[in-house]
Amino acid sequence: MLLIGSVMFCRLRMYLSESTIILYQDKLIIGKFCSIACGAKFLFNSANHTLTSLSTYTFPLFFEEWELEKAKVTDAWDNKGNIVIGNDVWIGYEAVILSGVTIGDREIEVSLSEDEQVHIQYYENSKEYYDISVSDENVLTMTSASDKGWTDFIGVKPSDDNRKILLQIPDGLLENLTLSTTNENITLSTLAVAGNINLSSNGGNIAFENLDAGSALTLNAKNGNISGTIAGSYDDFSIQSSIKKGESNLPDNKEDGEKTLDVTGNNGDIHIEFTA
Repeated sequence: MLLIGSVMFCRLRMYLSESTIILYQDKLIIGKFCSIACGAKFLFNSANHTLTSLSTYTFPLFFEEWELEKAKVTDAWDNKGNIVIGNDVWIGYEAVILSGVTIGDREIEVSLSEDEQVHIQYYENSKEYYDISVSDENVLTMTSASDKGWTDFIGVKPSDDNRKILLQIPDGLLENLTLSTTNENITLSTLAVAGNINLSSNGGNIAFENLDAGSALTLNAKNGNISGTIAGSYDDFSIQSSIKKGESNLPDNKEDGEKTLDVTGNNGDIHIEFTA
């Protein structure tokens, strides 16, 4: 599947095997105002060989000859995820982009504050900035905004540090935390929130360590993986999970927990462990 944003300069050729189109449906996602030079190649998952089997030979592709299940043909290669290209990306002559590679927009990295205050570090200019507001209920919202026209995408690309949002928050003093981004990752270190935590990424991974939600934890990733550890025991949570085109170590449904864990993954894997 090919998803392309508006205004792109390229000559794009795609070579897909039958197994890629019918059985796995790899995605190449390209943002707005991208330039792709001649000869650039995108290698999907089915172009690889698995490294987790006794042999790298693609036995599952020849399921009829070896009397294997057709449904397991994707075992012939390792699933590294989709190829996601963000906005304003220039891919040079004869560049090769491998499966699982993300060239994204904004990465959100969350860590603990050392002075019990909320700190946000980010880069902006007259054309690309953030709308930051605090509601009467003390809810802080940060939304990216842009006044860019097509001519503003010509020139030097900002450094990776300018494409990252660093958020430092006090441990246990926040009532609720909601983070959402597109074409990038969300990374959280050890963190406790008194109420609910809601994390969502479209085109990126969600990774966390010793995440502690007082009431409910909601995780949603599209075209990315969800992985990490949750403070507490498995029995503390009632669980609802849904996975498409990926693997999950969580049950679809589990009741009888004081807290709620709701996890949704589409085209990625879910792997969550509990610390107690």
